[in-house]
Amino acid sequence: MLLRTYHKMMEEFNNHHGYMSFDDLKKEKFSVLQIRELEDEGVIEKFARGWYWCTQCGLQKPPDYKYIEVAKVNPESVICMDSACYLHGILDKEPDVISVSTSREDRRKMELRFPIRRFYLQNVGSKDEIQTVVTGFGDYKKYSLVRSFCDCFRMKSKLDEDIYLEIVNAYRNQEQLKECLFSYAKALRAVKCVMEIDKI
Repeated sequence: MLLRTYHKMMEEFNNHHGYMSFDDLKKEKFSVLQIRELEDEGVIEKFARGWYWCTQCGLQKPPDYKYIEVAKVNPESVICMDSACYLHGILDKEPDVISVSTSREDRRKMELRFPIRRFYLQNVGSKDEIQTVVTGFGDYKKYSLVRSFCDCFRMKSKLDEDIYLEIVNAYRNQEQLKECLFSYAKALRAVKCVMEIDKI
């Protein structure tokens, strides 16, 4: 690869905050062979089909890079369940597997370099149900704290017991959310699941 081509690609990755898609690279007239050459040399790394991160353009991935990369692959996805609770500061430790929600009609493949589990959660259309996290590397969506509590309570079988209990204990310190939680529970037909929290 010519040095000027290399520098041009590094400049483009910088302009895109370290992330570029295959389509982005093609628009800038980089060939498949050039892309593959830099991938083989470790200058860029593929983290999902059609998406690359530049390891040599002077940028470090942010702490929440996994959620940014999920959104790169599927901009309509929403971080949910225990992962959303972690982002809201409820869990001390980041879950090993990222929980992501998409619509049932969304059949886009989501294969990344880290494990995810996919849910098909119904949105109820409440204000602030879905929040957008804006970063310099790209934006991603997450469910609100109260919606995340509701989902964890109604689908507790999907969670490890210690994580579930940590979420329950955190909820007990958020009494002001109870009315809103029941509103979600009614819409999602999960009132019984929420009422069982008081018995734990």
